This record gives sequence, structure tokens and C-alpha cells, in this order.
Amino acid sequence: MRIKILGAESLGVRGLSCVVTLAHRQIVIDPGIALGYRRHGLLPHPAQVAVGEAIRRQIRAVLCEATDVVFSHYHGDHIPLPEANPYQLNAADVAETLQTSHLWGKGPKGLSENMNRRRAAPRWSRYWGRPC
Repeated sequence: MRIKILGAESLGVRGLSCVVTLAHRQIVIDPGIALGYRRHGLLPHPAQVAVGEAIRRQIRAVLCEATDVVFSHYHGDHIPLPEANPYQLNAADVAETLQTSHLWGKGPKGLSENMNRRRAAPRWSRYWGRPC
């Protein structure tokens, strides 16, 4: 088994995305990235933007070969978003790729009302189906 961290709480990234490679499976966990559009009234630093873009490219590349994709919950730092800001991973950019993987998502138990609305929203299901 091999574990590779794609992006973690650091310059240009909020979230933790990784890929676990086994003999016959490639599992991508939380393929999202978030960098606040405005934080304390400021846009991200250009270095943060560059790092974020590099990590989005890495995530898109590993999703092409993923057999399974796991979403731990429904925040933009864990999933591609249908209405992503310029510093997040847009669901439209990976929708076709996600159609070829087994998708695993947190069920409704224990989610906040807001997260359950996001989980069940029809606008999301057009990208990757309703997570179970």
C-alpha cells in the first residue's frame, strides 16, 4: 500500500486530499481544495494561488485513474463544488472522470442540516449521483 498526500493545510490549500494505491485499486480521498476567496478582506497571495492550481492539477490527474473516490463530508475542501470559486476545484472539471469511479460519501446520519441539504441537492447529483 502506498499513500500520497496531494494537498494539505498549507500554503495554497485548505483541506486534505490524498490517494491510496493498492495492488488493484486507487482510492482518492477528499478530492477537494479550498482557498478562501476573501479572508480578512484580502484576496489570496499569488504564491497561494500558484500552489493551489498545482494541487488542483494533481487531483484531476489522479482522479483519471481512480477506482474509488471517498468524500468524508460535503465542504469545498473535501469535494469538487458545482459552484466553485476560482480557488476551489470545480465539479464540472472532473464530472466525466467521476462517472468511472465508485463513489463513497457520508450518509445523512450525524450531518448538520446545512450539510444534509448540500448532500441531497439536485445540482450536485448531476455531477456524481447521489452519494450513499
